[in-house]
Amino acid sequence: MASDIRKNACFVITPIGEEHSETRRAVDGLIASVLRPTLKELNFEAVVSHEIPDPGSITKQVIDHLIYDQLAIANITGLNPNVMYELAVRHAVRLPLVVLAERGTKLPFDIADERTIYFEDDMAGVQEMRPRLKESIQKALLDKEPDNPIYRVIRASIIKDVAAPSDTQKYILERLDTLQTQISKFLSEGLPNRPLSLKARLRTYPCEFILMGQFSAREEKISEILAKFPIIRAEMKYDENANITTLQVEFHESSQETVNELTRALNLAGIVVMEATYQRNLTGRSS
Repeated sequence: MASDIRKNACFVITPIGEEHSETRRAVDGLIASVLRPTLKELNFEAVVSHEIPDPGSITKQVIDHLIYDQLAIANITGLNPNVMYELAVRHAVRLPLVVLAERGTKLPFDIADERTIYFEDDMAGVQEMRPRLKESIQKALLDKEPDNPIYRVIRASIIKDVAAPSDTQKYILERLDTLQTQISKFLSEGLPNRPLSLKARLRTYPCEFILMGQFSAREEKISEILAKFPIIRAEMKYDENANITTLQVEFHESSQETVNELTRALNLAGIVVMEATYQRNLTGRSS
């Protein structure tokens, strides 16, 4: 497949909208003001589905570009179903990909750990975005082993098969899983609270993460991850009936990007985040 890759071709995954619609105007503006000039600097040609002049099945041509173009840029603003489908196809071939979204876009939990460039849809946003996009493209092209949700599932399946080729080894792994569950019952749930300063009380940003399974046995690992973020305090509660853990945190300084970064860090540690709910600018908090 490597020999079939179209060098210096970049397919733009984007919502299209009807001609003259607000969506089409926003998309065309983004492509003309940011994507094409940046790609031209890097000697890439931008290919957009609604601009493909060749006759034939547009769906077939789109998939062909998704599979064989050296680079793809996905604008997932609005979480358009066609865009999400095309993103999944690109993930499946595991080739260089850069993801964009207008600021305020709430990513679904299954791609919340995707590295995403957030942008403001205004003139200042154009100037801010160009250098960030260029840097992200260069990094994506240098990444020899791109990571994405589809590849992680495949890798986990391969590791499981390789790690337990025999019934005896599978039995041992299952017993270890059972033992870990039993040990976790004896560990107290919840994370130690950090002191809440007066300044922090005046402006905090609560967020709730829904984790799949029970993680009281991995509090130390979760604490290590949380320590890297501007978190005032955190608490975990396990729901045995639903088999989910609620992780409630309060940020001192935060944004949707911070929440997505924390989600990504948890997922990379094998802690599956099913949902993240973020409240902006909660002021006047007294406790």
